[in-house]
Amino acid sequence: MLCVLLATIFVFAPNTVPGHIGSNGTIGSWSSKALVLTAVIPVSLLISVGFMIRPLWESLPLSLVQMPFVFFKSFWIAEGRTDYVYARMLEFLRILSGLCSGFFTALLWMDLWAAAGLPVPAHLQQFVFVSLAAALIAAVVRNYRSLHPSQWTPESD
Repeated sequence: MLCVLLATIFVFAPNTVPGHIGSNGTIGSWSSKALVLTAVIPVSLLISVGFMIRPLWESLPLSLVQMPFVFFKSFWIAEGRTDYVYARMLEFLRILSGLCSGFFTALLWMDLWAAAGLPVPAHLQQFVFVSLAAALIAAVVRNYRSLHPSQWTPESD
Protein backbone atom coordinates (compact mmCIF):
# COMPACT_ATOMS: atom_id res chain seq x y z
CA MET A 1 0.00 0.00 0.00
CA LEU A 2 2.80 2.39 0.89
CA CYS A 3 4.56 1.67 -2.43
CA VAL A 4 1.39 2.43 -4.40
CA LEU A 5 0.93 5.67 -2.48
CA LEU A 6 4.56 6.72 -3.03
CA ALA A 7 4.23 6.05 -6.77
CA THR A 8 0.98 8.04 -6.84
CA ILE A 9 2.58 10.97 -5.08
CA PHE A 10 5.63 10.82 -7.34
CA VAL A 11 3.47 10.92 -10.47
CA PHE A 12 0.53 13.13 -9.52
CA ALA A 13 1.61 15.46 -6.71
CA PRO A 14 2.84 18.94 -7.57
CA ASN A 15 6.52 19.72 -7.08
CA THR A 16 5.76 21.56 -3.82
CA VAL A 17 3.95 19.65 -1.09
CA PRO A 18 3.26 20.36 2.59
CA GLY A 19 6.27 19.64 4.76
CA HIS A 20 4.30 19.98 7.98
CA ILE A 21 0.59 19.92 8.72
CA GLY A 22 -0.40 21.16 12.17
CA SER A 23 -2.83 19.37 14.46
CA ASN A 24 -5.54 21.83 13.40
CA GLY A 25 -5.02 20.94 9.73
CA THR A 26 -3.12 24.09 8.74
CA ILE A 27 0.02 23.81 6.67
CA GLY A 28 3.05 24.98 8.63
CA SER A 29 5.69 24.70 5.91
CA TRP A 30 6.14 23.60 2.34
CA SER A 31 8.82 21.30 0.91
CA SER A 32 9.75 19.87 -2.43
CA LYS A 33 8.13 16.58 -3.40
CA ALA A 34 11.57 15.02 -3.87
CA LEU A 35 12.64 16.01 -0.34
CA VAL A 36 9.53 14.48 1.22
CA LEU A 37 9.92 11.25 -0.76
CA THR A 38 13.65 10.95 -0.07
CA ALA A 39 12.93 11.32 3.65
CA VAL A 40 9.99 8.93 3.82
CA ILE A 41 11.18 6.09 1.57
CA PRO A 42 14.47 5.26 3.38
CA VAL A 43 12.92 5.64 6.85
CA SER A 44 9.91 3.45 6.04
CA LEU A 45 12.08 0.80 4.38
CA LEU A 46 14.57 0.81 7.25
CA ILE A 47 11.80 0.36 9.78
CA SER A 48 9.97 -2.31 7.79
CA VAL A 49 13.00 -4.36 6.76
CA GLY A 50 15.06 -3.87 9.91
CA PHE A 51 12.29 -5.15 12.14
CA MET A 52 11.91 -8.37 10.18
CA ILE A 53 15.48 -9.66 9.85
CA ARG A 54 15.30 -12.66 12.15
CA PRO A 55 18.98 -13.72 11.82
CA LEU A 56 20.03 -10.22 12.87
CA TRP A 57 17.98 -10.38 16.06
CA GLU A 58 18.83 -14.00 16.82
CA SER A 59 22.56 -13.30 16.52
CA LEU A 60 22.29 -11.22 19.69
CA PRO A 61 22.15 -12.97 23.06
CA LEU A 62 18.73 -12.39 24.59
CA SER A 63 20.38 -10.87 27.67
CA LEU A 64 21.65 -8.02 25.44
CA VAL A 65 18.28 -7.29 23.83
CA GLN A 66 17.05 -4.23 25.68
CA MET A 67 13.55 -3.65 24.42
CA PRO A 68 10.69 -2.56 26.62
CA PHE A 69 8.29 -5.10 25.15
CA VAL A 70 10.39 -8.22 25.93
CA PHE A 71 8.57 -9.03 29.15
CA PHE A 72 9.85 -11.49 31.78
CA LYS A 73 13.15 -11.89 29.95
CA SER A 74 14.99 -13.47 32.91
CA PHE A 75 12.33 -16.20 33.18
CA TRP A 76 12.68 -17.13 29.52
CA ILE A 77 16.48 -17.13 29.70
CA ALA A 78 16.33 -19.42 32.76
CA GLU A 79 13.93 -21.76 30.92
CA GLY A 80 16.27 -21.82 27.90
CA ARG A 81 13.43 -20.68 25.64
CA THR A 82 15.05 -17.83 23.77
CA ASP A 83 13.52 -19.21 20.55
CA TYR A 84 10.03 -18.58 21.92
CA VAL A 85 10.94 -15.03 22.99
CA TYR A 86 12.50 -14.23 19.62
CA ALA A 87 9.39 -15.54 17.84
CA ARG A 88 7.12 -13.34 20.01
CA MET A 89 9.47 -10.37 19.63
CA LEU A 90 9.57 -10.65 15.84
CA GLU A 91 5.80 -11.00 15.70
CA PHE A 92 5.51 -7.78 17.72
CA LEU A 93 8.08 -6.04 15.50
CA ARG A 94 6.11 -7.03 12.39
CA ILE A 95 2.99 -5.49 13.91
CA LEU A 96 4.97 -2.38 14.82
CA SER A 97 6.35 -2.23 11.28
CA GLY A 98 2.84 -2.38 9.85
CA LEU A 99 1.68 0.38 12.19
CA CYS A 100 4.64 2.55 11.15
CA SER A 101 3.78 1.97 7.49
CA GLY A 102 0.18 2.89 8.24
CA PHE A 103 1.34 6.06 9.96
CA PHE A 104 3.56 7.06 7.03
CA THR A 105 0.78 6.23 4.58
CA ALA A 106 -1.70 8.41 6.47
CA LEU A 107 0.78 11.30 6.57
CA LEU A 108 1.47 11.04 2.86
CA TRP A 109 -2.25 10.94 2.04
CA MET A 110 -2.75 14.12 4.07
CA ASP A 111 0.18 15.70 2.21
CA LEU A 112 -1.32 14.67 -1.11
CA TRP A 113 -4.73 16.11 -0.17
CA ALA A 114 -3.20 19.39 0.95
CA ALA A 115 -0.95 19.61 -2.12
CA ALA A 116 -4.00 19.08 -4.36
CA GLY A 117 -5.72 21.98 -2.64
CA LEU A 118 -8.25 19.78 -0.88
CA PRO A 119 -9.02 20.54 2.75
CA VAL A 120 -7.59 18.07 5.23
CA PRO A 121 -10.48 16.98 7.50
CA ALA A 122 -10.15 18.67 10.88
CA HIS A 123 -10.03 15.58 13.07
CA LEU A 124 -8.29 13.23 10.64
CA GLN A 125 -4.88 13.52 12.30
CA GLN A 126 -6.30 12.84 15.74
CA PHE A 127 -8.30 9.87 14.39
CA VAL A 128 -5.21 8.38 12.72
CA PHE A 129 -3.09 8.86 15.84
CA VAL A 130 -5.71 7.42 18.22
CA SER A 131 -6.39 4.45 15.91
CA LEU A 132 -2.72 3.57 15.56
CA ALA A 133 -2.11 4.12 19.29
CA ALA A 134 -5.02 1.80 20.14
CA ALA A 135 -3.64 -0.87 17.79
CA LEU A 136 -0.18 -0.49 19.38
CA ILE A 137 -1.63 -0.81 22.89
CA ALA A 138 -3.53 -3.94 21.83
CA ALA A 139 -0.32 -5.41 20.38
CA VAL A 140 1.61 -4.67 23.58
CA VAL A 141 -1.11 -6.29 25.73
CA ARG A 142 -1.18 -9.35 23.44
CA ASN A 143 2.62 -9.58 23.59
CA TYR A 144 2.60 -9.23 27.39
CA ARG A 145 0.05 -12.01 27.72
CA SER A 146 1.96 -14.35 25.41
CA LEU A 147 5.17 -13.81 27.41
CA HIS A 148 3.61 -14.01 30.86
CA PRO A 149 5.08 -17.08 32.62
CA SER A 150 1.69 -18.16 33.96
CA GLN A 151 0.45 -18.60 30.37
CA TRP A 152 3.21 -21.06 29.46
CA THR A 153 4.10 -24.60 30.43
CA PRO A 154 6.78 -26.84 28.87
CA GLU A 155 3.98 -29.01 27.47
CA SER A 156 2.20 -26.08 25.77
CA ASP A 157 4.61 -25.87 22.85
